[in-house]
Amino acid sequence: MIRFLSFITVSIMFLIIVGCANIETDSKKFVPSDTDIVNRNNGDVENETRLKEFIKNTETGKKDSIRVVAYTKEGDPILTDLTYNGEQLEITEDTTEMSTVVEKLTHLDARKF
Repeated sequence: MIRFLSFITVSIMFLIIVGCANIETDSKKFVPSDTDIVNRNNGDVENETRLKEFIKNTETGKKDSIRVVAYTKEGDPILTDLTYNGEQLEITEDTTEMSTVVEKLTHLDARKF
């Protein structure tokens, strides 16, 4: 009987430890799309041409939108969506993919510069 109780106790403790462990999986990791502007910590910017095209479109009053993905020094992505409707620039910053801070979604409207 004591062996059985010891086995049950150890099994429950094992399940609690495994269940509470913070195990990261690659399937949960954010992967930017091919059209995202990606700013890595080493200074490399992917799709810089698309960023310049967006800036030109906003200067000429043409509707456009892009997503900028920047990474923290810990490697967590910060997603910033920029949408220009021809008159106003809308900026939405999403830090919900970050593991080091409280999840946050920020939305800003800006008048045409």
